[in-house]
Amino acid sequence: MYKIKSLKKVVFLIALNVFVSLAGINVQAQDHSQKIGLTLSGGGARGLAHIGILHAIDSAGLKVDYITGTSMGSIVGGLYAAGYTADEIEDFALTVDWENLFSNRPPLTDVHPYNKADFGRTMAEIPFEKGRFRIGSGVIESQSLWNILSELFIPVYHLSNFNQFPIPFACVAADVGTGEPVYFHKGDIVTAIRASMAMPSVFTSVDVDGKRLVDGGIARNFPVKLAKDMGADFVIGVNVSQGLRPAEELNNVFEIIYQLGFYKNELSFREDWQSTNLYISPELKGYTAASFNATKEIIEIGKKTGRSYYPYFKQLADSLGSQKPLPPGRKNRLPDIQTITIDSVIYNGLVNVDKWFVRNKAGLRAGVTVHPREIIAAVDRLYSTNYFKRVRFQLVPTTQNHVQLIFILDEKASIMADIALNYTSFNGVGIIAQLKHNKVFLYDLRAYLKAEIGDQPDLKTGISYFWNPANTWWLNVEFSANRLLFPVYQDFFKSGEYGQLMMDLGISVNRQLGKNAYLKIGNSRIVQTVSPKARSSFEIKGSNTYWRTFIEYHHLSLNRQAFPESGKNIELSFAHISNQSPNLDIYQNQEGPFTLEEAGITIKSFQQLYYKNSTYYPINKNLSLSVQQQLGYNFNYNQKFL
Repeated sequence: MYKIKSLKKVVFLIALNVFVSLAGINVQAQDHSQKIGLTLSGGGARGLAHIGILHAIDSAGLKVDYITGTSMGSIVGGLYAAGYTADEIEDFALTVDWENLFSNRPPLTDVHPYNKADFGRTMAEIPFEKGRFRIGSGVIESQSLWNILSELFIPVYHLSNFNQFPIPFACVAADVGTGEPVYFHKGDIVTAIRASMAMPSVFTSVDVDGKRLVDGGIARNFPVKLAKDMGADFVIGVNVSQGLRPAEELNNVFEIIYQLGFYKNELSFREDWQSTNLYISPELKGYTAASFNATKEIIEIGKKTGRSYYPYFKQLADSLGSQKPLPPGRKNRLPDIQTITIDSVIYNGLVNVDKWFVRNKAGLRAGVTVHPREIIAAVDRLYSTNYFKRVRFQLVPTTQNHVQLIFILDEKASIMADIALNYTSFNGVGIIAQLKHNKVFLYDLRAYLKAEIGDQPDLKTGISYFWNPANTWWLNVEFSANRLLFPVYQDFFKSGEYGQLMMDLGISVNRQLGKNAYLKIGNSRIVQTVSPKARSSFEIKGSNTYWRTFIEYHHLSLNRQAFPESGKNIELSFAHISNQSPNLDIYQNQEGPFTLEEAGITIKSFQQLYYKNSTYYPINKNLSLSVQQQLGYNFNYNQKFL
């Protein structure tokens, strides 16, 4: 118990203790020398409520001396410790694409136009390594998460000791080998936070100093004692964890796995709860760790909770004299980093990929002065080569605003297998399996083999060569074969059904046009075989072989493949069909066969125009307007089949 030096202090502390007693808070008397700690627990999306508490702390002018956090608490707490205000953290939370952030894929808008059509349609991507297919330590790597954390923490790149942040900071991960907590006080802040939130079997683990690390919530989800060990005398603990849920609320295997990871944490929680001076637990019933679609609502709950504790934060700030005005002209504590001069560039982790190739793709050289976003752009370029499953960087200070840039590259297996389910009203249900090879003898020489097994089987294979460093020019050689059944209509009534086998071998030159489009010019040889599957008054049986010379324009700027909210998907093509070599028999009213000449059918070259435009306009968060346009026309065409 601290000494009380004046009657005024006695009166204040009596009033303060009455206030906190009514609130159910265990608080001892304070003095001006006390240090305030803030602990933010993990909890997934529920952790966004921490932002609302920070708003109340900022409004009260309460100076926090130490911050500890786990998982989502490490992200929010780390940003606040680095100098971001509650307003800035809220802006980030409301504008970031959480669905993309917690996925294996970069945003669709950042994908090379050539890859957009099939991007994001697979259920799983499995690498082929050391002679067999291997499943990783988690489902989600999330390069996007690495990128955005790296960009957010660039202002403190020069501080490898987290105690030197504007507010000293520490976060918690767990050693997957022992289950024991691992405390981060120094090192690479991005790696520390990513490890702290690596939920087992969901996110991939993070290797640091010979240890494989996963989500700190498994070992210590509410690290109040860590704040005390750092020097805090009085700890405000904000707990948003669901705790252990009743068995009847665990409805699937993922919820059971999630719960299993927190049994040990339940024991450490009791110790941390007893060490908390001010315990805050926002009412988040109905929201789970995955409720990122309710970001605004969860932040508002945090704000409401913060407002109820504001009088206490204010009284605490006044009593401790902890309000510390910012220097003139400064709006926040965040260090101001405008440009960085790169003294040297190092590439760590290269095994099969050559350094010259990586250096050309990164496009950064020693001696250049860049904005931090240019480094993020270089990371995106390296990741988009498809040679790496993870690309990170570290900035090691040399002199003032001069750094050594270190790229940390985790190579991807050159052979990958994709698996997906597919359904369309025309093709029905199918299972798609694909093998991809991203380095066939040469860099930027890529091959694939794709098969769909189902009602309408399909096989595609091809090879692409990107011949300039920017990947804006490429050559395609592709072969496809598909078999399908399709109906034939006469006077708007179904008059028959045909089976078709079509094989297409083509070559094309492609040119990227901006971020979302490309132009394709090529020629292909097509063999088409048809046979009737149901009797009708007019039937064609046999095959036709022809050349198709084409020019195509493809534009895809959708924000996502499934249920897009904004953007366009445009296909425009013009083709010249020539050198047809039909070998067909014609049957009419069950008589024949007749030749084409006998049936009055003339074969000659013709042209084909096709246009399709799907445009999406966002109306609100849950509703968008879709406008579809489609046009097809054959010029100089008088035959009854193609």
